[in-house]
Amino acid sequence: MHLSRKKLYAAVAGVVVLVAAVTLGLVFGLSGGQTQSTAETQASLPSAGGPNEAVQVHGHWTIDVMNPDGTLASHSEFENALAGGEYFLSGILAHKSTVGPWEIQLVNHVLTNSPFINQYGHRSQGIVGETCPSCTSQDNYFLSLTVSKSSLGKLVLKGNATAQADGTIDQVSTWTCTCLPSVAPNDCGWSNSGSVMDSFTGANITPVDVVAGQQILVQVEISFQ
Repeated sequence: MHLSRKKLYAAVAGVVVLVAAVTLGLVFGLSGGQTQSTAETQASLPSAGGPNEAVQVHGHWTIDVMNPDGTLASHSEFENALAGGEYFLSGILAHKSTVGPWEIQLVNHVLTNSPFINQYGHRSQGIVGETCPSCTSQDNYFLSLTVSKSSLGKLVLKGNATAQADGTIDQVSTWTCTCLPSVAPNDCGWSNSGSVMDSFTGANITPVDVVAGQQILVQVEISFQ
């Protein structure tokens, strides 16, 4: 059977259109699959502007108030927050500071309600500190602080103070003395030239009432997670 030239051209054109349609369908099908795969891949990657995990400093505090006869008057537990510790950490990591003695400060935000009295007879913060070359034994400074590392890698500060008057503790904080990098840790103290007291953690807490003569046992476990 013979086709006219006009019919032959029409048949060829139809085949060309069919092939083109199939080709375009395959191309767009592959492109669509590739686009979906890329989108899925991008969705699986962390967003540059999204939330990221970060190391945080946690401090768990325990304060026990003991009566003179050894009985427990009150027990308090709470968490604290980083309060200036980023400057301390950056100085240590950059080899710009030597770590000296640590201390814990117990205070009332209204000093006249503080249970501690300094050598001048004024209400003041209570300081629980380590022994150091220039740490003098003042009336409101208690050289009873021990510093250790737990088996879980926590920094543990522990010590005690004695209330010298009736009052309330509603603020707590941890501090450390830092010196120039040329000073050895055992020699670092407030008398060193260039020494600085750096705050590390702190918190406002539910008021803890104490009366004169009671002993305050304080401990803070600082962890990095």
